[in-house]
Amino acid sequence: MKTTTAVVVEPAKIDFVRQELKPLGEHDLLIKMNSVGLCHSDVPKYTGTCDVDFNQDGYRYVKSVDYPCVIGHEPVATVVETGKAVTKFCAGQRVTGFIGSAFTEYMVISDAAVFTQVPEAPFDPLTCLGEPLGCTMNIVDNAMAESISRVAVVGCGAMGLMAIAALRGCNLTDLVAVDLAADKRELALQMGATAAVDPRGQDFQQAMFAHTDGNFFDAVIEITGSLRGLETAVSIVKFPHTGGHHEMPYQTRGRVVSASVYGREETFSRRLGYELMIRSPLICVSHPIGAVSVIRNIERGAEAWRSGKIPMDKLVTHRVKFEEIEKGFEWLLHAPENYVKGIVTFD
Repeated sequence: MKTTTAVVVEPAKIDFVRQELKPLGEHDLLIKMNSVGLCHSDVPKYTGTCDVDFNQDGYRYVKSVDYPCVIGHEPVATVVETGKAVTKFCAGQRVTGFIGSAFTEYMVISDAAVFTQVPEAPFDPLTCLGEPLGCTMNIVDNAMAESISRVAVVGCGAMGLMAIAALRGCNLTDLVAVDLAADKRELALQMGATAAVDPRGQDFQQAMFAHTDGNFFDAVIEITGSLRGLETAVSIVKFPHTGGHHEMPYQTRGRVVSASVYGREETFSRRLGYELMIRSPLICVSHPIGAVSVIRNIERGAEAWRSGKIPMDKLVTHRVKFEEIEKGFEWLLHAPENYVKGIVTFD
């Protein structure tokens, strides 16, 4: 059996290649792709900046991009056939998870792959994107790892809005959204933020100090993909000692949760360096591979989708057909008006 796969053959150029699928083993599933989410973490590979792979010693490393290559890792699919030893899944089930090379019509995967069943829900199943939903659970876990009452989210794109929705109802004193765009700030309020702020406002840092009664934030989630965003996040996280005075009582260190891929060539600013020094926050990178259980997070994320806690039907704003996938990557590079999250569809 053959499948058509989107293959990046040079920077920002995709060809569609017919490939033979490997035979179905006894522990394998044949799946038909329904949708795949568009993710900014695929952009460095798509544009030729860098790639991540396993080296000859078996650990992940960052390298230059070797073309041709395949991309995509946020699939929703339907099980077509199962190997005779598969017990977890059956033909006809809709599944979602985290696997590479997902921009293809069909795929053979192991039944041990990081996949779970899409639960029944009154929402479009194509929006149950298990990978970003699982990422959101991991972000929340990292932000709430200690006694937390005030949280800010810097960057209200899809992941920032998903994090805000997931944090709603966590008994927080403050859940403040920070974004340059007025439409994103409005969406953040709809998702559950208690306030939404433009960081370009007059003396943003002082305003956040006043908003938090002089405490700043226990945790700041940074999801901009920019060192400027990281600088903004660090500048409003709390000090270990009140006001940064080392003779004052210790009140625990603030936490900056980085959920971004920093794929740009940027200069590390002097201000960022000094803010890191005087605030001494814990920097927690929340990529899903750092989770205790990636599959458990995806299962929790799928449940948050099923219950409506994370309203992906409102966040998936753009769709593009598989054969027009380059248009989707253009959205990632130059977001159209009102863009939040895009998916590639196969039906």
